[in-house]
Amino acid sequence: MNHHSNLIRQMLQEDKNKQADYWFWLARPDVGTEDACLLIANIQPGSLSEQCLSPRKKSLLVITRSLVSESGIERLPALGWLRWAVEHKELLTDYGAEKEHLQKILRAVDRNSDQQQKAELELRQKLEQERAVREAAEAEVAELRQQLGNAKTAYEWLRRENRAAHDGWKLDQAESTRKGQELAAANAELERMRLQATDTNQAGQQHEAPATGLTFPYATKELEAMRAAVAKYWEGYTTDKRQPTQKEVSIELGELLGLPRQGSGDPNRKAMNLAAAIKPVDLPDA
Repeated sequence: MNHHSNLIRQMLQEDKNKQADYWFWLARPDVGTEDACLLIANIQPGSLSEQCLSPRKKSLLVITRSLVSESGIERLPALGWLRWAVEHKELLTDYGAEKEHLQKILRAVDRNSDQQQKAELELRQKLEQERAVREAAEAEVAELRQQLGNAKTAYEWLRRENRAAHDGWKLDQAESTRKGQELAAANAELERMRLQATDTNQAGQQHEAPATGLTFPYATKELEAMRAAVAKYWEGYTTDKRQPTQKEVSIELGELLGLPRQGSGDPNRKAMNLAAAIKPVDLPDA
């Protein structure tokens, strides 16, 4: 509405020789009833007392107030007072120039209003188009956000699945390692038991004595040599056979044990002692 007021002011100022005209004030949106009556009479509100007015303006002011009072008007929107003045032509009977000027103003305002309405329509259409584009863009953004959310959810699910698979693989590896260690320990234990059984069997074979003899729980070189000498000279010996001499047995034991003979050629004394130890007690010396 201020645009209309400026337009009216511009048109009223086109003729600089014309006396002051206050019609353009009627385009203001805040014009009250009393001020409108003064302005229609081309009187500036608050400028002069009514006693100083010319008879013509006094008459016009009286008529205007009377018509406004009869119409019961308290306030009109911008340009409403201008249109009201044109509709009440009796106010302008003696003011042909003012009437023509006022109608010219209204026509200009109407043309400008049409142009403004057209511009506003184009602006609204443009705003609607921009709003449609914005809504489409917002919808696309919302869809992209939804897709991004779905992708993120799928990624999180795959990450958890991969983590679970990795953890399962680590558990399987740990279990496999543990089983391997247990198997290795079991194999080691079996090997130890096998070796122990083998050693026990060999020891039993080495310490095995004739059914009528003694059995030793361990073995030494001397015992092995003594057993070999017993097997050679005394096992199966009977009195009807030639009795082996102690020298023969001593020489055999010395050779089995790697003992050197004495300087006289006699068997080693240790070999002689061992030979005496294995000689049957019921046989005479030989």
